Amino acid sequence: MATIIGPNDRLHVGKQVTDISTCFIVTSGGDIWIEDHAVIGWKVKFLCEHYDYSLRNIKTEDPPKSFEIRIGKGAWIGSCCVIVGPCTIGDNAVIGAGSVVVKQTVPANQLWAGNPAKFIRTIRFKD
Repeated sequence: MATIIGPNDRLHVGKQVTDISTCFIVTSGGDIWIEDHAVIGWKVKFLCEHYDYSLRNIKTEDPPKSFEIRIGKGAWIGSCCVIVGPCTIGDNAVIGAGSVVVKQTVPANQLWAGNPAKFIRTIRFKD
């Protein structure tokens, strides 16, 4: 079972997504959308959180929603990646194992890797 910190109803998982049972998921700052056929590696962290150190006595009844994470259809997230919202990973994009994606948009059909994650190349599909 995945570890979820925050409202469980903010995690939306599509059809035929690989097992996310080893993931650490924080939904206190927004929704996390994992579209159909996405492949999620072991021990991935999805961090949709908001901290403002200048505030005191934060009300938890209405947590912010501005740090949403979207994982597109058929995207691959390698093992041990950290995805920090707000972030969008496009359809069929690949994030290399151990990469850190922070507040970025990864276009569809691209390979990104590293810490911080950077564009590596466009993915060309065979007919």
